[in-house]
Amino acid sequence: MKYITIIFIFSLFNLYGCSDDETFLLSEGIRNNPVSPLEKMTVKSYNKHFLTDYPLYLTPGIKSKPLGKDYFQRMMSIEASSHDEWQSVYPAAKQLFTDLLTQPVEGRKLHAQEIGLKLLREYLLVEPVTQDKKVEIVFLLNGLMAANAIDLDVLTDAFLVAKQELTPAVQKDYYEQLKSLFFSQETSLAADFSEAKNKYDNAVDENSRLFAIMSGKRVERVSRSCKYANNKLHFRGKE
Repeated sequence: MKYITIIFIFSLFNLYGCSDDETFLLSEGIRNNPVSPLEKMTVKSYNKHFLTDYPLYLTPGIKSKPLGKDYFQRMMSIEASSHDEWQSVYPAAKQLFTDLLTQPVEGRKLHAQEIGLKLLREYLLVEPVTQDKKVEIVFLLNGLMAANAIDLDVLTDAFLVAKQELTPAVQKDYYEQLKSLFFSQETSLAADFSEAKNKYDNAVDENSRLFAIMSGKRVERVSRSCKYANNKLHFRGKE
């Protein structure tokens, strides 16, 4: 049974190298002209690239907590959509990352993850990666690893850039943590794909089908993220 599961997971990797449309179809009408909020949300999920998708980890048994007015306002003040904008808001964003990560309300720490992952992918990891940027990458990576962040592709890229700035012991610990995360996510892929595909194939109405498409696209992004990380860090050994 274990052998069959591994074969199925590898088939997912091969499948996801093909066009997304082969698995979870979204009509061109909705893709080109979404009307309802659910349609717009589905199109956004359908088009999202795995490198700029930021899945977040929440400790089991802990519920996400609202930011509160002060933190919400600070979160809104650091919105950015370009490298230059992120550079401008970075000091405030870094401080908010630190404040959210260290405050006692556990359910708010996932918001710190979101900030840290975006700062890495959309600013610090964008070339040219200067020595000043490397210092900040190490800082954010340390915080995200301590928070058990799960965005494997961002963490992999940050680890590779920061590696030479870390002690051998920390390098080893972080690599093992990323390796464990890889195998954990890979193990879940088969069941998650099967569940999403079953919901998609047996949807009783359009809304159910759209929710199934979003679930399926999330699984695809995790699969691509795993494959991306494995290609760079060779968790299975060089293939």
